[in-house]
Amino acid sequence: MMKTVILILPLAAAAALSSQSAPKVFGENHDGKEITVKVGESFIVKLPTNPTTGYSLFLLSDGNEPWSLASRSYKTSPAPAGTVGVGGFETFTFKATRSGSTQLAIISARGFDLKNTLKQAKPFVLRVSVK
Repeated sequence: MMKTVILILPLAAAAALSSQSAPKVFGENHDGKEITVKVGESFIVKLPTNPTTGYSLFLLSDGNEPWSLASRSYKTSPAPAGTVGVGGFETFTFKATRSGSTQLAIISARGFDLKNTLKQAKPFVLRVSVK
């Protein structure tokens, strides 16, 4: 009887883990779109960028969003060895923390010129509704 219990527990745990879905990923083709996520769910925004040009991605926030930034990472795109100035993708992982709706905005700018860029550039915008 004990062997059966030992074999069933790993299968039950694996089934529970497989029922959890991976976070949805949104990219530049979602600019201006609206998404809906549930409280507690994570979602990802992955955008192309090239920090070697002096431009970085800045998350614009009023501090009242129904989500929080869980992590942020950058990965260079594949390129031949010795290639310099290669761009890549920056990945922002967010977690929905409470019900509400707001715009998530990310802008590409040079840090020293952020104020002028905010006046002129069009940010990536994703309308996020958390239910």
